[in-house]
Amino acid sequence: MVGSRFFASCLLLILLGKLNCSENNTDNGVQETDTENPVITRELSSKKKVYETTLKPNAVHVYYLKMNETYILDLIRVAAEITDPTLFQKEEDTILDVTVSNGRDNFVIKLPVVYPEVSLYTYGKLLNPLIREDFGSRRSKKNKNSNVTQNLIVTVQSRLRMDIDYKLFLTHLDRSQYDLKFKPGQSEKTLHNQKLTFVKPMGFFLDAKEQDVKSFHITMTSDDDICANVITVPANESIYDRPVDSDKADNQRVITFNRRADIFFSEKEIELFKSFRIFVFVSPVDSPCSLNTSRKTFNEQKKMTFEFKKLEPDSYFLPTLAMIAFFVSPCLIVASILAVNVWRHRDPSSTSSNLISFESNEPSHPNANTSDEQLVVMEEEEVNLQNHENLQNHVEAVSVKQDSLSLHGQVLRYPIAIILPVLMHTAVQFHNFTFSTMANRDEMCFHNSACSKPLGELRAWNNMISNIGYAIYGFVFILITMSRRWRHHSALVGTYECTLLDITIGVFMILQAIASATYHICPSDIAFQFDTPCIQVICGLLIIRQWLVRKESPSPAYTNMLLFGVVFLNFLISSFSKSSRVRYVIATIHFGVVAAICLKKQRKMGSRKDAAKFMIFFAVANFILMVMYLTSSKIHLNQITTYCFILNCIVYLTYYAIMKAVSHESIGLKAKICGTLAITFHY
Repeated sequence: MVGSRFFASCLLLILLGKLNCSENNTDNGVQETDTENPVITRELSSKKKVYETTLKPNAVHVYYLKMNETYILDLIRVAAEITDPTLFQKEEDTILDVTVSNGRDNFVIKLPVVYPEVSLYTYGKLLNPLIREDFGSRRSKKNKNSNVTQNLIVTVQSRLRMDIDYKLFLTHLDRSQYDLKFKPGQSEKTLHNQKLTFVKPMGFFLDAKEQDVKSFHITMTSDDDICANVITVPANESIYDRPVDSDKADNQRVITFNRRADIFFSEKEIELFKSFRIFVFVSPVDSPCSLNTSRKTFNEQKKMTFEFKKLEPDSYFLPTLAMIAFFVSPCLIVASILAVNVWRHRDPSSTSSNLISFESNEPSHPNANTSDEQLVVMEEEEVNLQNHENLQNHVEAVSVKQDSLSLHGQVLRYPIAIILPVLMHTAVQFHNFTFSTMANRDEMCFHNSACSKPLGELRAWNNMISNIGYAIYGFVFILITMSRRWRHHSALVGTYECTLLDITIGVFMILQAIASATYHICPSDIAFQFDTPCIQVICGLLIIRQWLVRKESPSPAYTNMLLFGVVFLNFLISSFSKSSRVRYVIATIHFGVVAAICLKKQRKMGSRKDAAKFMIFFAVANFILMVMYLTSSKIHLNQITTYCFILNCIVYLTYYAIMKAVSHESIGLKAKICGTLAITFHY
């Protein structure tokens, strides 16, 4: 009896053990590891999204999903997560290795994903979808019921000799959720507040040929603190494996952005690559984009708005014609004014000398009948004329003071010295931008799109206006200066001679157009100094001109010091841009310059009261700017110097205008018109 009871108990325990094993298999979806057969397979369900189980040592879990033609162009997202990462804190290498493939595309997820700030034990990726060609040729009516399938294979394994609890996430995105379709006559499509996370990236597909897209523009914006990557690839290329064949056209783009990203596909790119896939991946940390972040967890849900625009490449004529007419008009106005002035001030004697004269060449004598009063008047006029000639000869004998930039041809040397390094550096960047297949064009040239105001195919319409405007108004300014010099070349009173200083301002305006156009070939954080030195020099020359024009002839020391300061500050910022203390160095230099200007102005002004007004007005404005760029990062480091020059130029011109109004001095009509137009067109 005892033996039979013992036998029955053992048999019951064995049956219970088998029942428990079957329940575990049903819940977890995998079988116990067998040392002889470590590969455990399971079929995935299209309805179930989460699979949770334990990976035993030396085991390999293989999941498969049969996909028929209903999966064509459908997006598959696979994510994996280690359930209890605290058990693996001391591990430095890969803990879990997940491989995914559908026969057309594949990727590998290695956990943990290590960042400088954090190690993440969950990750998700997107799989390029299947297309119709993956299921063979179209079936005939006779073989209508034939079943042709493809397989999605997911393998999970680990190098560790311990149990690993993990979750597998499978998301099936229907093509209607990401396939971009434009209705007839529709050129824009906007998707508002699309939700993304680190493990839930988003993708879109565009068939340019089917949608009749000739050129294309994408804008991604987010109001959240976000750091993300956008990847665009041709439809038949992998998302994660970048082609390295230098002979092959590379249209894969990777751009890291914060809050906004812009990507433009030209007509040539559309012709070369007929279809595109656009994928957006949210970074778990914000350090690649910004040091300031409000992120609380790595897997925060972010909202993003996508704008897709079809552009027509044949919209050049009208905007180009309008632009030319707009910018040529100032030149025509100046030319007409000069022509009228020449006509009005022409010399009658020179004109009559070219005509045939029928009068006698003998000198005329006063008529005998001329009265004594007329003779006295004529004698007084002769005396006045002789005195004027003597005074003129005396003035010509006095050496005329010239301004600094008239010495040794420096009017051309300074611009060349500033623009030459810019052109040399841009030549290298342009070579990489044009010829290198690995060049990240959108990453390098992001500021082109971020600051652009498009008009049709002209994506940077506002940049074109500003650059051409600088050049044209620089020429107009030089023409006005030369016209004024021609009219008043023999003036005996007035302000000091500073014609070449004015010409240099016009030259730097033209130079600004060249530098800005060079900058917009490939703008980046590094290239901010391409055109800003020209702006800084223009503002500095304006201050020097208005300050000294009534006091003294501009000395070479002022302009040389200005140009040295511009070059030094830009070099300092470029060299130490990664240092956190460079802003304080700039503030120290800024404070010293402001103090020196105030002391110099106090000596020049006769009245202490007027000097005190200027110093208060001047110092307060600079102090506010100094506090702004020291306590906030809203002003970019590379733009601090430019803001300082622009602010001080505006402050001094405003002070100058106020003093003229207080002193009841008149401002010329031309100055009023030019100032009003400048302010109007600026805004």
